Amino acid sequence: MALGASCGGEAATQQSGRWSADAVDNQDTYYDDLAGILEKRDQELRVRTVHGPNGMRTVLTFKDTTVDASSGSKPEHETRVEDSQEAHSIPQSLGYIPAIAFEKRCRN
Repeated sequence: MALGASCGGEAATQQSGRWSADAVDNQDTYYDDLAGILEKRDQELRVRTVHGPNGMRTVLTFKDTTVDASSGSKPEHETRVEDSQEAHSIPQSLGYIPAIAFEKRCRN
């Protein structure tokens, strides 16, 4: 599955054994159906929960097909969701399953 490559910023830096103050932890789950139809269409459906110094926020994002092959940019449609668990129940209720889930630390 082709995934969006950025964290919304550069990778976090570590100084004196501690992460920089502007580091955030992203928990990303990308959804697809069993046939991989979104991947075949070059589309992505993601739930991202961000844990940072200002608390937690969850965003539901749909990335449409690539519009510029050289940069890989895709139109994104996203909205903030108040309840992280409910954000995951939306794609699951539509028949999508987690295709990949991971955590990454980013500096925004």
